[in-house]
Amino acid sequence: MFGKKDDMDRLKDALAATGADMNQFRSWQKLYDKRNRQMEPVQTRYQQARQCAEQAMTDAGRLEALLTGGTQTDPGAVSLLLKDLKRLQNRFDHEFLVSKEDQELHSTYDAILRMGAGAVEDSSQRLIFQSEIENLMVLLGENLEKEAVDPGKLGFFYLNHRDEELAELPPAERFQRVNDIYEREFLMPIRQMVEDALWKADEERKTFQGNSDRKSARFLEAIAILPEKTAEEEDVQERAARVLSEVLHI
Repeated sequence: MFGKKDDMDRLKDALAATGADMNQFRSWQKLYDKRNRQMEPVQTRYQQARQCAEQAMTDAGRLEALLTGGTQTDPGAVSLLLKDLKRLQNRFDHEFLVSKEDQELHSTYDAILRMGAGAVEDSSQRLIFQSEIENLMVLLGENLEKEAVDPGKLGFFYLNHRDEELAELPPAERFQRVNDIYEREFLMPIRQMVEDALWKADEERKTFQGNSDRKSARFLEAIAILPEKTAEEEDVQERAARVLSEVLHI
């Protein structure tokens, strides 16, 4: 027994029924499937980097509390926190979180590890050590406040592009580059196909609606995912956007 068709299969049927180039659709669908396979590892990589950055922020905050507390600083506690910071070093690198090219953050991080627990006991180093920790917290905080990248868009980007294309761009331009590539190479082709199918469906419904023959029923069933025009202001572009929102969950 066949199961209920998913939205992608319904869209495929609608495009076929309205005379779309199905070779073109199959080529696009391969990109869609590849993008979907990329989404989970892309999301996992980002979340792992973020968790490491958050833990580094927590460790830095605890270090600051130890250094500014009213009681004598515990060297053993400082050593443990520095050990954890060493473990986390570079594990939060991600072009949409902490760039590998962020020299200010990485040099601050290096300085803290290089100075080590001995800086706590050295009065000439302690204030510098504390200042570096405060700077690190500010820099990590700024990065953690960045908008999270969409895993579907970034997953598609990585099909044919690499981080090197993003490394030297400011954060806002990185988002724009990923969004532009997603729009141009992924959304535009399928959007045009859906818009063309809607035009054809609008014309053909007039022929098939009200008929009771099997051919008419099959056609109307096939194009059911393509919404009819319900208001003068709802143009083909708006309806195509609704279809893609339903199928692609965007």
